Order: sequence, then C-alpha cells, then structure tokens
Amino acid sequence: MYAGSWTWTPNSTWVNDVRAGVAYIADKTTVEDGNKIASNPWPAGYGMNTGVTNPAYGGLPSITINSFTGYLGAGADGATECGPEGNIDFVDNV
Repeated sequence: MYAGSWTWTPNSTWVNDVRAGVAYIADKTTVEDGNKIASNPWPAGYGMNTGVTNPAYGGLPSITINSFTGYLGAGADGATECGPEGNIDFVDNV
C-alpha cells in the first residue's frame, strides 16, 4: 500500500492539493492442520469419522450450516488464493 500527497499554494487565493494512492494484494492461505486425520482422537485429529485415511487430504472437513452462507473447515481445495487485485486512486483539487 502506497500513498502520497502534494500541496502547492501559488498565492493567497489558490491552493492545489494532489493525492494519489495504490493498494494491491496477492495472498495465499494454506491449511495448517492438513496433516491431521479427522478420525484420530484429539490432538492428532478431531474424533470425527469421515472415512479419510490419507494425510494428504487431512484437516477439519468442510462443515456447512444452513443459516450461514460460508463454511467451516478447509474447504474442497485445502487452500485459498486472494488476488491479485488492486486499487489506484488519484485526486486533484484546486
């Protein structure tokens, strides 16, 4: 994230104010409990028999709640990516 501004006063009745900014994000979220098998007892798992035995597909399984639009757990892919996306602003006031 970057921002900058510049103000110039050529005389007592004029002021020029320039502002600019850039915000950019590219982020990847990984699953921290991916090595846990859900059917194993705590702390090696969650005590939930899901039928998964391969550690590559471990972690808290996706749990959906009807009144909630999201989900709990890692999801289907195990990781999420956000971006790249950004915003650029430029304003000049005289």
